[in-house]
Amino acid sequence: MDTPFVDMHVHSFYSDGSMSPNEIVLCLDNDTAGREAAALMAGKYAAKGYTVLIDFPHGKDFLSENSDKKSNPR
Repeated sequence: MDTPFVDMHVHSFYSDGSMSPNEIVLCLDNDTAGREAAALMAGKYAAKGYTVLIDFPHGKDFLSENSDKKSNPR
């Protein structure tokens, strides 16, 4: 899987070489496409030595999860 957007952001952090990220948190939609993409990206970055965490929203996506909290406060 080609992930230029993620690659760009991973490599842009600390581009001066002072620090290097060692952990990536993937936050994708909780649907088939999001889960498949997360699995592929997790494998790609784990193979490069990163610790990869995957965080899926309880609903379909984080936007709807946050709007549900605003309209239905607990």
